[in-house]
Amino acid sequence: MVALALLPAGQAGAAAPVPGQFVAKLHTEGLGRAPSSREWVRWVAFFGRAGCRASSLRRAARTIYGGREFRRLPYDGADRLAALHRGVLNRDLDRRPARRRAWPAALRAVLGGPSFARMVPRICDRRSDAYGFDDARGVWAPRVRGPGFRGSEEQLQAALDRAARRGGGTVWLAQRATIRVGDGGVREQLRIPPGVTLATVGRPGPRAYLRMARLVRVGDSCVGGEHCGQPVVALDGGAALRSVWVDGRGGDRRLHGSAVQVEGGAGGRVVATRLTGAALRGGNVIGVHGSANRLGLECRGVRVSGNLVTGYTTSHRGERWADGITVACEDATVERNAIVDASDVGIALFGNPGTVQRSTIRSNLVLAAGSSAFAGIAADPHGVCADACADESPRDFRGARITGNELLTGPRTAFGLGIALGIRALFDAPPDGFGVAATGNDTGAGSARVSVGVAVSGMHDARVERNAGRWVLVGANTCPQAPLAASVSAGLASFAGPPPPFADVRIARCWQDRP
Repeated sequence: MVALALLPAGQAGAAAPVPGQFVAKLHTEGLGRAPSSREWVRWVAFFGRAGCRASSLRRAARTIYGGREFRRLPYDGADRLAALHRGVLNRDLDRRPARRRAWPAALRAVLGGPSFARMVPRICDRRSDAYGFDDARGVWAPRVRGPGFRGSEEQLQAALDRAARRGGGTVWLAQRATIRVGDGGVREQLRIPPGVTLATVGRPGPRAYLRMARLVRVGDSCVGGEHCGQPVVALDGGAALRSVWVDGRGGDRRLHGSAVQVEGGAGGRVVATRLTGAALRGGNVIGVHGSANRLGLECRGVRVSGNLVTGYTTSHRGERWADGITVACEDATVERNAIVDASDVGIALFGNPGTVQRSTIRSNLVLAAGSSAFAGIAADPHGVCADACADESPRDFRGARITGNELLTGPRTAFGLGIALGIRALFDAPPDGFGVAATGNDTGAGSARVSVGVAVSGMHDARVERNAGRWVLVGANTCPQAPLAASVSAGLASFAGPPPPFADVRIARCWQDRP
């Protein structure tokens, strides 16, 4: 069943300010997780009643930061204050507090202070729910205690290389250690060799991200016009990253690449990490690469799971958009991740010539809280194939599954296309794909504002079943509006088996936002 609501295109941005990105940040920066769809619906309703003003923002912050879930996190007083600064004041903690305060008093001081008062107009801006992240102020480096590595980037790279020469193993980072990657643009990136795992001692999960070791980009990503768009961390085949906070930054508006890039191989892992930042047109917060693309590396059995990915430093406007997770690996499992405010596509699954795309995109949450996106999830036959892009042969997606994912937007954000199968909506040119399955995806307890809920154009033999959800149809782009639409009569789409009811319309060159 598909629940459907219709709004005229002219009403797409007419909603009163509901501070969607603020609500998201209270959860991601305070509780280390995205809000559930039920929580999201409750907070949208709360601000719909109370309005967006200092008093309602304070009440929301007190509910999260004074609540039982936050108090049970394994944080000391400085950690708690750092989480509060990130969620409410939109920046890192400037310095360790000069004196200790009981937590209720510290919370009152921040919410009653001038820094919060200056944030209110930005949070409640009637033009947009997105207000970025102030990461140009510097990085807070907390006091490090306990075992594990806590040195420089050069020393860490040497430790990783030594582990590889010994045949593999784990390099343990100390909890709360801060390693600056980039060294003013001297180094390109940190690289984890095959068979080596980089992890934080004790393996704290994203909910306790302030106990994770933090790898943070510093300086420019480009050195003399070279090495532009390099990731903070690159994983060679068979490498793993677990329980580490990788901060791609990006708020300084310089050219940046991914936070993490998995470069082919067998059995790579990015598990239970916190990934923030990155800002590069057409880039991503995390990229997974495979055969026949620009790296030309076989990719098998890669897993990206249980991660929290935020794109607050990217933007849906001004050509600073980025994907949350880009999958060009032909055999990856991407599951149980939460992606918040990816400004291009939440999860993009690419097909490449000469390969069978058989990856699984399963049980992920994609939330457009403050920034809209061109699509929530997309199966894109055009791939990232570099010189091979001239090959217009159909891309094989047999074995690729998009299943059990949840898509949500706020009252003023939208996915142009909730799920895009094929990419004719953007390019209206081959190559097309065939064989993908999109089943059991929905909007949870909430809804998603879209021009098209599920769009099939540039994809044949698609299996589309049980994609229930409350699609609120708005004129986010110039595509024909429908909960399910396919370009069948135009010869750009077909279904494997009897399809559910759909609008048979041509979907082509309508991807971009409505002017």
